[in-house]
Amino acid sequence: MQTSKKILSTTLISVLVLLAIFAFLQNAYAFPETSYWSSPKEIGIGYYPSLTALNKKIWVAYTTSKQDLDIANEVRVISSNDNGTTWSAPRVIFEAKTQGVAWSAHHTTFLSSSNELWLAWNVNRNPGGETTPAIYFANSNDSGSNWYPMKIPHEGNMPHIINVQNKIWLFYDYMQGIAYTTSSDGGASWSEPFTVTPTSSKRGFPMACQVNGEIWVVYSDWNMGWELNLVKSMDGITWSSPQKISNATSEQRKALIEYYNDTAFVFFPSSHEQSWSVYVTTSSDGITWSTPLEIVSEFDSDPLLEGFGEPTVIGDKLWFVFSSNGGIFYTTLEEQTDNVPVDDLPIWQQWWFWTNVALAISTGSFALTTLYYRNKSSNPKETKITRNERVSKEYRTCPNCGASLPIDSKFCGKCGTSLE
Repeated sequence: MQTSKKILSTTLISVLVLLAIFAFLQNAYAFPETSYWSSPKEIGIGYYPSLTALNKKIWVAYTTSKQDLDIANEVRVISSNDNGTTWSAPRVIFEAKTQGVAWSAHHTTFLSSSNELWLAWNVNRNPGGETTPAIYFANSNDSGSNWYPMKIPHEGNMPHIINVQNKIWLFYDYMQGIAYTTSSDGGASWSEPFTVTPTSSKRGFPMACQVNGEIWVVYSDWNMGWELNLVKSMDGITWSSPQKISNATSEQRKALIEYYNDTAFVFFPSSHEQSWSVYVTTSSDGITWSTPLEIVSEFDSDPLLEGFGEPTVIGDKLWFVFSSNGGIFYTTLEEQTDNVPVDDLPIWQQWWFWTNVALAISTGSFALTTLYYRNKSSNPKETKITRNERVSKEYRTCPNCGASLPIDSKFCGKCGTSLE
């Protein structure tokens, strides 16, 4: 019983030590991820895209910002009934035309909720930026058949809408600061603006999402070399201190955020050697962020100038739509399968190699420990009798001289009398 306890305790200690070593190695080496981003698929031609889904149909909105001047003010929508394989012909839902005035539509943001489609964008009168952009909002309550665009009573740039507590929250950049307005009636009326960062603070270009009842807003801080920050709020009035969220080396002037599978995903563009890429970093707590992963590469121009895009959860997947060189593309986060190739790694960096090493060491440790204690229990120690220990013996008396003799004596050693 005592031996079994020793075997068990020694084995448990060995297993715990091996688990600690394995955990260290798992963090130290680059094991393959369980998910990957699919190759980008082209949708069509356009700029500043956004997407959403309603009733098993995927919708994409975009503008014609950099096309022919006659159509550079249009906002269009397309849809797909087969999960993005084919797309409908584009439909124009808005165009702004004023005689002798140049207009340009930018930055669409799409949302679906309560069987309605909601869409917002901004329009520049004089695309050179001489005026503050107007913000427009449109809704459709008949699955996209009819749209009702209207100008909201606030001006700003880069709008983004989310649904929180049965309200539409519209965040936007205003005069190098961040503000938002809300609507409780589907966009028919809007509240006075609330401030997230002050005007002229050089903290702008916002995007928001809801995380477990809390509102998270990412934005770019131009005071700190265009770094990305995150602020949080439960009520939209009191906001947390800014938390830096990116450790990329170059400037990031715009960030996109989406919450998916208990993880916050933040997308941002970054340049390297006159080429632009899109990176994503993730966090489960908004404090610690992963090393940025490049998911789209080799933009010929700054993605921000073409609208960058928007991430959205559709079904059980995270989608990211973006514009590159005048084309609209999307990529999705896919689960790793056996048929998907992964980067070749040295054998000592493969997860299965260290798993097998840990199992082999654990099994060998258990076997050696068992043999040691088994051999120990099968070879008991010899018992030695010391001189001081008395040994009990029987005696007989010699009938001739009365001497005390051992019971097995044949004759008396004193008188020689035979005792047989």
